[in-house]
Amino acid sequence: MVENLTRKLAAILYADVAGYSRLTGEDEEGTHYRVMDSLDYASSTIGEMGGTVLRYAGDAILAEFASAVVAVNTAVRIQEELAERNKSLPDEKKLRIRIGISLGDVIEDRGEIYGDGVNLAARLEAAAAPGGICIPEIVHGQIEGKADAIFMDGGPRSFKNISRPVRVYHWSPAGNASVPFESGSSKRAVSRKPAVAVLPLNNMSGSPEQDHFCDGITEDIISALSRTRWFTVTARNSTFAYKGKSPDVREVASALKVDYLLEGSVRKGRNKLRIAAQLIDGRTGDHVWAETFDRVSDDEFEIQDEIAQRISSNLAERIWQDAARNIGAKSPEEYSAFDYVVQGLPLLHQIDPKAIVQATEYLNKAVELDDKFALGHLGLGFCYFIQWMYWDDPSGESPERAWQHANIMKEIAPDDANTYRLLARVCTARRMYDEAAEYVERAIRINPHDGDVIGNKGVFLMFLGELDQALVWFDKVLELHADTPHTVDIMNYWKALTQFIGTDYETAALTLKSISGLDYIKSLLFASCYAMLGDERSSKSMSQNALVRRPALTVSDIGLADCFRQDYHRQLLRDALRLSGLPE
Repeated sequence: MVENLTRKLAAILYADVAGYSRLTGEDEEGTHYRVMDSLDYASSTIGEMGGTVLRYAGDAILAEFASAVVAVNTAVRIQEELAERNKSLPDEKKLRIRIGISLGDVIEDRGEIYGDGVNLAARLEAAAAPGGICIPEIVHGQIEGKADAIFMDGGPRSFKNISRPVRVYHWSPAGNASVPFESGSSKRAVSRKPAVAVLPLNNMSGSPEQDHFCDGITEDIISALSRTRWFTVTARNSTFAYKGKSPDVREVASALKVDYLLEGSVRKGRNKLRIAAQLIDGRTGDHVWAETFDRVSDDEFEIQDEIAQRISSNLAERIWQDAARNIGAKSPEEYSAFDYVVQGLPLLHQIDPKAIVQATEYLNKAVELDDKFALGHLGLGFCYFIQWMYWDDPSGESPERAWQHANIMKEIAPDDANTYRLLARVCTARRMYDEAAEYVERAIRINPHDGDVIGNKGVFLMFLGELDQALVWFDKVLELHADTPHTVDIMNYWKALTQFIGTDYETAALTLKSISGLDYIKSLLFASCYAMLGDERSSKSMSQNALVRRPALTVSDIGLADCFRQDYHRQLLRDALRLSGLPE
């Protein structure tokens, strides 16, 4: 037994050249020179930043740092420099490396380190996009607010020899070879969205009378899913050909040309129903999501509507999350307008000044590739609207740009609920409350089960001053999306703002404490709550948190107050921000 092993906490960086074998096969000597030059630069940068290179393995580097923040900043510096070098090279000669960074307790022995942290860093490196960085949740928590890089949430991921799934976060330098884009390129990628097919639910009750109930739920789910533009849905006549059969799901996915399959079953016992649903990855046959619903069968039509609503609401989010997780596995040449949107929207959801800048770059690339791609215009409209609401744009053009993209959406996607969700927000900002009310209701008529659309009505009611009713609509979304972190966060933010406007400052602060993300806008609202509660120290601390992210921020930059219909609501928010120490 070995005694007195030296242990320590370390940030571990593992870097490897992407596509090394292919590059070597095409140009052995040239590739060797470029690889050595790149690794020399990476090694010297690691040393300059206070890290230690422990091992070289051909085209790979293992290094350690005492700080996760320093490790991430070093990785970003390396990737940005290599991306700059790639700009002058043709695609076939561009050299990209992947970097994974973990944080953990390691054993130090004979100049080497060992342990799960080293293994995880290597797994994360393989999961990173070429030219990108992949980190686990523990590292993301350490660097948040301390590093200049903005990472995209990639969701939980399972790795070989790692006992539990690891939530990962991705970064790629915008505009470089890892997310390639050439304006006017003749090789435009198709804006292919994920495709899903809903197979007929199996009747497990042994009663032929239940067939109509199973078919009804299946048709309602197809109808509900068809209302969204996040993915395409296979028509009923194609999927019902598989009714009563048990084919291999991968063969079905291939035959129907879809990425995902929804399958399920219905079982009835006495007066109870059990409905099971599973979302399957059509390429691997793996489960992406599964849930069971138990209901008393007093009103089958009501149950049918409810289950279809719940399944469609969950499915949209799960497919989107899975697409975001898998984007790093694509080669750069395969990126389409949809892929840029997949990268841009999670950054948009952070509602943070730096994240919005990068989100805008991704979404602009999406619409330049495909100017009729509705999701790109939707994202850009909200990017500009968010800028206006929370920190303004130095050009002063944000409101007009949001309005332009909203109207483009209306032209190219007149049947999309999100078109009217965006129009409602922009009209509210312009104090066009009657028009906004019409758009809010139109969005709900088109897609009454969409969490964003339901929450949008709550936001509008809050701005009108109908605070109790606004809270009812936010709670509807929270009940539907209890396991979707971003949706839970943003709905709780709106709840807290509603409680603040209703002068229930203590409850608003408690609600804010339940939010795991949204640090920038959460800091502003915390500052306002504490200011009104007379806690000057906490209030100023929170306003300083916001100023770290937007140093030039002033009260007049925050357009959010202008959305409220009542003068005293607008004044309340502005006064609280001034009391928190935010400059005029």
